[in-house]
This record gives sequence, structure tokens and C-alpha cells, in this order.
Amino acid sequence: MESTRKQLELQRDENQRLISSLRMMQLRADASRIRQATPPLEPREKSFPKIELMLPAGMFFGVAAFIGIVFLREITDQKIRSASDIFIIPGAKVAGVLPDVHEDPSGLESPELAVLHSNEGVFAESCRQAWANVNRSLQQSAHQTMLVLSAAPEAGSTTIIGNFASSAHTSGSTVVVVDCNFRRPNLGYMFDLEDSSPGVADMLAGSVELESVVQKTDCGVDVITAGVPANRLFQRLGSERMKSIFAQLRDRYDLILVDAPPSIVAGDAVLLANLVDAIILVVHSDRDDRGLVARVLRELGESRAEILGVMLNAAVGTVGGYFRKNYLAMISYSERDEDEE
Repeated sequence: MESTRKQLELQRDENQRLISSLRMMQLRADASRIRQATPPLEPREKSFPKIELMLPAGMFFGVAAFIGIVFLREITDQKIRSASDIFIIPGAKVAGVLPDVHEDPSGLESPELAVLHSNEGVFAESCRQAWANVNRSLQQSAHQTMLVLSAAPEAGSTTIIGNFASSAHTSGSTVVVVDCNFRRPNLGYMFDLEDSSPGVADMLAGSVELESVVQKTDCGVDVITAGVPANRLFQRLGSERMKSIFAQLRDRYDLILVDAPPSIVAGDAVLLANLVDAIILVVHSDRDDRGLVARVLRELGESRAEILGVMLNAAVGTVGGYFRKNYLAMISYSERDEDEE
């Protein structure tokens, strides 16, 4: 115990000397780890952010992000909105572009027979210009029968047929429109006729002759309706009897316009495509996909008829900017002519 006590006392003395040495070191001026080298000064300018660098960099990354979003949208979005979207489709060409009715500065309420009821409107003038291009192609190839159909429902093919027929009749041609849309006929209604009156279906059934189904209209365009619902069998549209009907119409009229149901819901158009001379495919802007249109064009390309092109209907924005100036010039020019008269 005495030995242990002496050892602990020696250890205590050693620890006291160590503590005294540490206290002496803390009292020295250089003992602190952090010391103030110079007094603090307020900077004359900010080191961050630097506007001259951040502003150009922000604009660059903003534009890059915008381009990236637009590029991604173009890749993922397959909707047809303008004529440039049609040119992307392999083998497709634009037959014409018709503006949306609601963008017509003349205040057109309905596009049906706009060439007759709204002669000075933008939509009517667009229909006349589109028909002039289509008619040029028909005359170059000496075509008489033209099938007008859409890729999807509610694209406006019947409306375009009515305006094309009126434009052709105004130019001096004898025109007949034939309603081969047995599933949802509408040509007769557009010309104030009964769609269920004797027509194409009854001729195919052999119950009536051509003379008894041709109906005259006030606008000068002859109409053949779809016919009695009980006789509307679309399988007969590709028969020899239908081919004979077209042959009779070629002898009597300069132009035969045929309305058919949308290709996506019925195969009637494929049957008729082998009996007509030319085809116009109607596409509704911001609704139909490029893939669908490409498939329909591929199917119709196997027929004997010549595909004149794609008609873009209800294109939004075509009457804005440069186009709007042109369309407003059309209206003002026509109004000036009327005032002078």
C-alpha cells in the first residue's frame, strides 16, 4: 500500500506539471488556431451573381430548353396541324388547305355550300382556290369521276364535295354528286333533299333506273342520294352494276363527285377506289394522326385511281399573320368592287 501510494503521488506530480505546461502554452500569443490577420473590409462588388454572365447564360439555357421541348413535342405528337405535317408523310402531297370556319373574318356560320351562301367569305374563296388546283389536275389527266373521302369521321368530306360541286357548276361544268355513304348519308340533307329517297342503293338493287334517281337542285347541281335504307348494302358498291352506273354518268356529266364513309370505319372506299378516276383524301386539322393518314394513303395507293392529294380542312391559324392579310385583302377588294358598282 505504501508503494502504491508513492506511485500515485509521482503520477499526480507528473500530471500537475503537464497541466502547468498546457496553461503556459495557452497564454502564448501564437497558441490560438485562428487569428485575425487583417481587419474585415466590405467588398466593392458582389462576386456572385454576376449579371453580365448570368443573363446570357440564362437566355441560352432558356432557348435550349424551349427547342428541346418543341423537338420532343414534334416527335411524340403525330397530329396534323398544317400543310408541313402532310409533307412529312411519305408519298403525300397537299391538294389544298381550308381554314377553320370560326376564323373567317366574314363571320361565316356554316361551311356547307359556303360558295353559294357566303360568296365573298374567306372560306368560300379558299374552296374556290382549292377547287381550281384540283380541277387543273383532273383536266390534265382527263378524269371525270372523283372520290372524296376522309380518314376519320367528321373531317368534312361532304362539305367539301358540296362546295367543289358548286364551284365546278359555276365555271360551266355539268356536275352530279353521288352519295355512296350508306352508313351515314348526308348529301341529300345538305341540298335540302331526302336522303332516304330512291338513289344509288336502289339502282344497285335493280329496282330503279338512273333517270328516276337524279334530282335537280336550285343551285344547278344534280344529286343522287344514298337510297332506301333497306337496299343500302355496301358490298354492292364494288360490283359490275356500280361500274355500269359510273359509265352512264360519264356520258351525261362533265364531273362526278362521289361521297364515301371514312376509311377508318368502313372498307367501302377501297371498293369505290377501283371504279373512279381520282381520289381526294380529306384530313381534319389537329385531329387526325400522320400514321392514320399514311396507312389510308398506302391502302388507296393499291387501287387504279390516281390520288390527287390530301385536303387539309379546318386548319387553325391559317387566317392569321401573312394569310390573314391576304384574306382581309380579298374581302376589302370585293367590298370595294361592290361600292364602285
